[in-house]
Amino acid sequence: MVNITLGEDTLTCQTHETVLDTLLRNNRQIPHSCRQGVCQSCLMRSLNNPPPVSAQAGIKDTLQKQNYFLPCICHPEQDMTITLPNQEMASSTVRVIEKQRLATDIIRLLLTHEDDFNFSAGQFVNLKRADGLTRSYSIANTPHPDKFLEFHIRRLPDGQFSNWVYDDLNPGDTVTISKAQGSYLYLPGRGVIKSAGIL
Repeated sequence: MVNITLGEDTLTCQTHETVLDTLLRNNRQIPHSCRQGVCQSCLMRSLNNPPPVSAQAGIKDTLQKQNYFLPCICHPEQDMTITLPNQEMASSTVRVIEKQRLATDIIRLLLTHEDDFNFSAGQFVNLKRADGLTRSYSIANTPHPDKFLEFHIRRLPDGQFSNWVYDDLNPGDTVTISKAQGSYLYLPGRGVIKSAGIL
């Protein structure tokens, strides 16, 4: 038996059950219809461990890469922390680990991230400073074992956020970051593609 964590609840999945069976048995309201992996209305995402390959049958490869799966056909092989696509954590705090000037008007910024931060190169995030000022920046790197995010930020003459990054943001400081967004992804061997699925 393995544990399924959804929000603040951890549920035990019986040996014969799918993830959807476990959720419904515990009175969790999950969108579903065919229960055979065809309609994909129950689509969910694993935030920690990759789901079984069989639970991703028929899902676009861009979504598979982001650990989306179909709970109606998922017999979990290990503990999973899961979420519905519209219930993912909105933001988290990250720390600056490096700030390097690449040109007179471009800064390379490296930020740490948690183990469950899922992204693909080509997506973007919203960076927010303490007073709420927010700007969107594209992620410049692919996922890395050292768990960092790389951004190339251009200094704009009247850019409040970019000037703050240049003049006041230093290694050791923290910023708030949104989950990764955007449908243009970089997949090794295929280059940049656009996903028509849920992101």
